[in-house]
Amino acid sequence: MAERGLLGLVRIDEGLVARERYGPLVDGVPLGEPVCSSMLALIGVEDDIRALRDNGGSFRLANMAVRSGGNEPPRVNLNITWDGSSGSYLLILSRVSIRDDRLTEMRQSARIRQLMETELLAKSAEISRTNADLMRANRDLDQFASIISHDLKAPLRALRFVARQLAEEIGDAVGDSVLDKLAAIHEQSGRMNAMLSDLLAYSRIGRKSEAMADVDTGKLVQRIVTSFGLPKSMRVDIAGHWPVTRTLEAPLDLVLRNLIDNAIKHHDKKRLRIKVTAADAGETCRFEVADDGPGIDPSYHEAIFEPFRKVEQEAKPESSGMGLALVKRTLEHLGGEIRIESDPGRRRGTSFHILWPKTPQPPNP
Repeated sequence: MAERGLLGLVRIDEGLVARERYGPLVDGVPLGEPVCSSMLALIGVEDDIRALRDNGGSFRLANMAVRSGGNEPPRVNLNITWDGSSGSYLLILSRVSIRDDRLTEMRQSARIRQLMETELLAKSAEISRTNADLMRANRDLDQFASIISHDLKAPLRALRFVARQLAEEIGDAVGDSVLDKLAAIHEQSGRMNAMLSDLLAYSRIGRKSEAMADVDTGKLVQRIVTSFGLPKSMRVDIAGHWPVTRTLEAPLDLVLRNLIDNAIKHHDKKRLRIKVTAADAGETCRFEVADDGPGIDPSYHEAIFEPFRKVEQEAKPESSGMGLALVKRTLEHLGGEIRIESDPGRRRGTSFHILWPKTPQPPNP
């Protein structure tokens, strides 16, 4: 067996220097040098080997590599004992069999799989805890937003009612300035009421589920335009190809309605024209809402999408400043895009370009 390279024998002196060797399996062990120089696995266990002289027994290492003349070092089992008759250590190497190799590999694979399963269970438990915390936080936030909206709206409604009632009761007994102030109270409280409603809607975007449905976008935009009840001096033209597609109807209604409403509210003339167009672009729909209003200075193109931000010199009571913020947040949640084209220094008008995904894909957190 030694001649076939299955076994090998090395005699080591008390200084752990190799003195004799037998068999090709140990050809890589140089004589006259410490055995640790060719068997690196023995480094650090020298004291354990020396203890065999006094305590007897043997020292064993399994499935280790030894230096040899071949391209790939063989894997061996190593056993060291003390031979009192010769006053030296006997190091016996036996080549690891294919069965041992497979057994070791199976044990390593089982250990790796066990570690992976343990890590997976830990991560799954962590995700479950995080999801539970998130659901609880969302419920608390919904409840908080609803309570705040309701509790703040109640005194505002009372304030509007008292202001209107007071104006009716005092009638001509006071001057116009007093009536103007009461009217201002009524208007500003109404504006605050609208702001609370829009803020509540803004906070709920992304935290409520929407059902997919077959939506005729042409009929949808027509219903939106009709609902405004515009006078003849205000015209909304619907053009382009409005597809029937399976998507989320409520968010699309919100986006188009707010953009058209924004163009109406912020127009500076009694006569206005708004053009709403659509195009089917495969996996997406492209919408454009363009008006012939005063335009928006490029320096405000980012600010207008922030909650409660306005760019007019005079704030309009009927506007809460949340319309475009709702539009942008809705599109971001569904994987869509919005961009603006407007430069009053060159020409009048503002155009909002919408990229609407037919299959909404909310972004990763």
